[in-house]
Amino acid sequence: MRKVSILSGLAMMLFVAAIALLNSCNKQETPENPVANKQEIVMNEEDIAVYNKIMAFKNKVDYIKENPEYKNGEAISVDSAVWYLDATVNLTYTFSFEYFNDFYTDSVFVEIPAVNGEIYMNDLSDAYFELVDKIRDSIYAIVQNENKKLYVSTSMLKDESSSLIIVKNIATVGSTQGNQVINFVEEPFELGDDFMYGDLRGYCNGDSAFYLDAASKLAYFTAYNRPLYIQDEGVTSSGIEWRAYYTGGVIIYLDPAQEYGDLFKCPENNFGIYKYLCEDNPSDLCLYHDCMNFYYAGLHEVIYDIVPANWLETNGLTFRYCENQGTHNGSFNTPSKIYHLPDIMYKQRWIMYERDYPIEM
Repeated sequence: MRKVSILSGLAMMLFVAAIALLNSCNKQETPENPVANKQEIVMNEEDIAVYNKIMAFKNKVDYIKENPEYKNGEAISVDSAVWYLDATVNLTYTFSFEYFNDFYTDSVFVEIPAVNGEIYMNDLSDAYFELVDKIRDSIYAIVQNENKKLYVSTSMLKDESSSLIIVKNIATVGSTQGNQVINFVEEPFELGDDFMYGDLRGYCNGDSAFYLDAASKLAYFTAYNRPLYIQDEGVTSSGIEWRAYYTGGVIIYLDPAQEYGDLFKCPENNFGIYKYLCEDNPSDLCLYHDCMNFYYAGLHEVIYDIVPANWLETNGLTFRYCENQGTHNGSFNTPSKIYHLPDIMYKQRWIMYERDYPIEM
């Protein structure tokens, strides 16, 4: 997986011109809801082939673990090894179709011996179970209540040498606390839902809480309301239960302060490129509830419309999760600029029948 932040100059200039026309925190239209017109879901030949490939790998690593004296002798490429790690964890353990009222993300790393760009299956088996154990330990370290499940997992090649690779895994945990209420709405922020732009500064009235600000709340509701746009479970017309799972993918990093800074210059009246917050010389670091709804709708437009239409790396992939960070230039209390940095994950979506997986970690 590689860092992506490139858009054609022409498309970028068109978007800048369009954004410059905006001059208030008016409600924006949300993207069309594809779940509203549900279609029959079919596990096609490609779905079956991928499922069988993952299960064959899982059977191999299970056998090697149960028979440590067995030497498989098989070697596969580094790219294939990383793909199998990612795919097997996602098929086996992720609950992409469940609804959660909180999300937590953490990263872990595993080292795997390599020989001339290949990984031996015995070493890959050890790495797979090490990865699962580290993700499990991370889940229980960052989420204290019992109602937690792995929501999405992404493994990627972090570093490679002639004798070793390092795989990074980003795991997002979904959590439910108390009596969960599912209430999908297009404008989730109500009167009083006023948040400081970022830096975990909490509510505008001074109340603070762990991992709470405008940026994190926008990302949270984006994940929470994802079922409005993407269906990940159901029953076929013949009565077969199905669910989606995800493999591979790409993370799109949008940062107006870096390489393409000139293209991300902020127009007046608080509106930044792609409708995420960007303000020069801010006099107020608070986003009131109407502006929260504006940026929430804008972030959805980014995720479901703008990025898929302009980043070729996302073609054929499905939005999975978004991290959103508020940051600034200048001093902490009187910054010269404030903005949000969305990191948007897209993955390959697959269908499986009967839902014999996932299992809880």
